[in-house]
Amino acid sequence: MTENKEFPFEYSRPSDTRQVSLVNLMTTSGDRSALLEEAGSPAAPTERLWPTAAIAPPVPDAPKAVFVHALENCDIYGPNLLMRKRQLVMPEDSEPSYVKRFLYKGWVRNNYGYTSYVDSTPRRTIPAAYFISHFNQNVYGHFLLEIVPKLFHIERLRQIGYDFPVVLSTQSWSFIANIIKAVCPGIEIIVFDPRTEICHIEQCLIISNCQTGSYYLNNRTVSDFRHFALASRQANRKMTMARRIFLCRDDPDSYRYLTNSAAIKEICFENGFVPINPTDYSWAEQAAIFESATLIIGEFSSALHNSVFSPPESVVVALNCVGPFQEGICGSAMQRIGYVLPT
Repeated sequence: MTENKEFPFEYSRPSDTRQVSLVNLMTTSGDRSALLEEAGSPAAPTERLWPTAAIAPPVPDAPKAVFVHALENCDIYGPNLLMRKRQLVMPEDSEPSYVKRFLYKGWVRNNYGYTSYVDSTPRRTIPAAYFISHFNQNVYGHFLLEIVPKLFHIERLRQIGYDFPVVLSTQSWSFIANIIKAVCPGIEIIVFDPRTEICHIEQCLIISNCQTGSYYLNNRTVSDFRHFALASRQANRKMTMARRIFLCRDDPDSYRYLTNSAAIKEICFENGFVPINPTDYSWAEQAAIFESATLIIGEFSSALHNSVFSPPESVVVALNCVGPFQEGICGSAMQRIGYVLPT
C-alpha cells in the first residue's frame, strides 16, 4: 500500500448539487437534494428559573430547512469521513460546526490514527445507503441531538419507499445500533471495518442538520421526540414512573465530576426525588421515564439531555454548565432551566 502524504482535509459542499422534488430523488442523476422540512422561526429565549450572570444565554437562531442529499459514488473512510477523489464531500449543512472545526485543525486525524487515504484499500460497494455518522457519534448526548433527529426523517422516508440500509463502522458503540432499531424498526444496518476496508456507496443519502448552532431544535424534531416518548411510555406502562427524578451515575466522568454527589443525592432523596441511573434502562425505557418527569435534577451531561423527551413546562436543574446544549433543548421544548454552578 502506498500512503497519500498530501491528504487534503477540505470540507465543501459538492458544487453540482441541485434541488429536485422528493419523488424524483432516486431517479435523477448527479448530486441532488430534496426538501424535507421548511425553515422555521427563532424560538423564544429559554426561561431561566433564576438569574445566572456567569452564563450568557445562547441566542435562539432560526432553524434552517432540512434536506435529504443524494451524493453519487462516495467512500466512507476512517473515522466516518465521507470522501470522493481524495476530498471530503459532506454537504456543509449536514454536520455541526464543531465537526468542521476539528477537521480543519487536524484533531480527528491526530486522535483517531488515520493518516492516509489509501487507494489500494479494499472497497465494499453498496448500491444505496443512508450515512448518518461523524467522528463524535459515540458520545450519547451528541448522537441524541445531532443524529437521532435524522433517524426520524429516515423512518418517514422509508415509509414512502426509500427503504435503504444505514452504514455503521465497527467502532460504533452498541447503543447506536440499538437506537437506530428503536426509531427505524426493521432497517438493515451494514457494518464495515474502517481498519481494513473502505465502504463505497453508489448513492449516498444524507440528512442535513435538524438543530441550530445553539442547539435549538426544529419544531418537527421536538414533535418527533415527544411522540416517541409517548409511545414508549404506553409500551412501558407497567413501569413505576416518577414526577421528580435525580440523575445519578455509577462512574464519574473522565473530565468532570461532583465531589459532593453523595450529599446532593441524599438531599434530593429527602425531598421526594427518585434517583435514576439511565444506563440501567433501555433507550425506550429512558424515554418513558423522562416523559413522565416534570422536575429533573442532574449533573450537566448527556443523560440530562434526555429532558428532550419531557413535557412542555417541565423544570430542569443543571448542576454545572459546559455548553449551550441544555438551554437549547429546554427552549425548544418550552421547558424552564436553572443552573447551580460549582463553588
